Amino acid sequence: MRHVTNTIHAPIHGLQNILKHEFSLYDLYNSLFEGVVADTDLLKRECFKLRYKIYCEEFKFEDADENPGGLECDEHDTHSAHALLRFRPTGEFVGTVRLILHPKGAPANVLPVHKLCNKHDIDIPALVPLDNFAEISRFCMLKDFRRTITDVLTVAGHSAKELETGVARIIPSMSMGLMNMIVVMSQQNGVKQWGAEMEPFLLRLLSKMGIHFEHVGPLIEFHGQRQVCHNGAALLLDRIAEEKPDVWDIITDKGRYRF
Repeated sequence: MRHVTNTIHAPIHGLQNILKHEFSLYDLYNSLFEGVVADTDLLKRECFKLRYKIYCEEFKFEDADENPGGLECDEHDTHSAHALLRFRPTGEFVGTVRLILHPKGAPANVLPVHKLCNKHDIDIPALVPLDNFAEISRFCMLKDFRRTITDVLTVAGHSAKELETGVARIIPSMSMGLMNMIVVMSQQNGVKQWGAEMEPFLLRLLSKMGIHFEHVGPLIEFHGQRQVCHNGAALLLDRIAEEKPDVWDIITDKGRYRF
């Protein structure tokens, strides 16, 4: 993939009309975003740079001093699949996610979510063999992306009301895009069940889109309140298809990726 220089004012064809026509959610998403599997060292570095900005600078979730060089990474990255979300109008990467895969030949309960469960006497149901289980991790988006959206739409000549409507339509698409990349990477790596520990806010946001993870145990304290959750990939996608077919179209690329 060609490296894209980050800029703010580089509108793509048709951006000026995005809010003036009845685009389907699928077409709106694909006009604005592109999911990229980070399968090269260069792209993985982009993941780590973005994670540093989000986790070390924006949210102070991780210690910047322990992540030198402006890269946030840990020991799990070597056995993870990584992806990025690119905003087409500017070319910048605005979100990232990883799937922590179970290391070949490793014993059970070695993933971070399993260790956290052991600490709090919580058990994640084993819906599939361990080799088919992966942990959703570092699911994150730039905090200041709302301002970027506003800047781009302002340059495109949208009114204040159109700006408000545009932001409300565009921001949720980012989570759908990251879920799409989770599905893509899961298919590539034989993953059929997901586990995670997520903020309640994120779980509520995903639920509004028909993306429901099953809760496991009570809320726990881990850099703030977190909920351990899980789901079988096929079960989760089937429910999205029933509740939110337009969201299912994005996450599965209209059925191209399914279980």
